[in-house]
Amino acid sequence: MMFFYLVTVRLVLDTNIIVSAFRSRRGASNALFRMVAAVAQKIGAVETAKAFLQKRAAEAVEGDLKRYLENAPDTSPDPSDDPHPYLPHNGGE
Repeated sequence: MMFFYLVTVRLVLDTNIIVSAFRSRRGASNALFRMVAAVAQKIGAVETAKAFLQKRAAEAVEGDLKRYLENAPDTSPDPSDDPHPYLPHNGGE
């Protein structure tokens, strides 16, 4: 079972912090401003992905994936097609 929590955060930045963030790239104000901007960008990306996936799911036709898989060849994997060299093989054994 999955639980999702909606958390609303209201961030109030003093004008001095914003001005200071733009004046110096090394200060704490700039670091705070960059973190807030990065979080806002990530939230925007997640919301965009969510809308895209919801649209694709709404357009999906039942049985499309099954028809696609039925057309796939029934062959063994190519031995030269190794998994990523840094990942453990055989479940980490």
